[in-house]
Amino acid sequence: MKKLLTSLIVLAMICCICLTSCTPISRNDAEAMLKDFFTAITADDYETAVSYMHPINDLDADGLRDAIEKIEGQVLCDFSNGLDLGSCISYYTSVNLNSNGISGLYTTLALQHEIRIGNQDFRLESSFVNDSDGLSISGFKIIATVSDLNNKV
Repeated sequence: MKKLLTSLIVLAMICCICLTSCTPISRNDAEAMLKDFFTAITADDYETAVSYMHPINDLDADGLRDAIEKIEGQVLCDFSNGLDLGSCISYYTSVNLNSNGISGLYTTLALQHEIRIGNQDFRLESSFVNDSDGLSISGFKIIATVSDLNNKV
């Protein structure tokens, strides 16, 4: 019984140390990074834009350019018209350990925003990681809104 109690205390201490050493992600910091990321894309500065991406994406500037061009073709938009980040619809944060190809303890933040590209409305789903490399964008997806799809039919 004494060994079990000692083990539980040690486990609780390790959990506390891990959780307090893991830096939470500020929604404001993530949104500022997102704006800088899309400003770089609008300016065709893919070297700067890819520097905001987490290494798990394994992207270089040309790979990011190809991904953006694919998105532009799929949702019929043009990033050179700029992107206006609208209101945040939802967000979710979590603490993780050794998953999704990331080693060690890290926090994640998932955001959903209303956005406008040119004169079209979309929904942006983005995710962020804060790990030993610092805060970075781990992924994003742009989804056409139902009203926007109806206007294109």
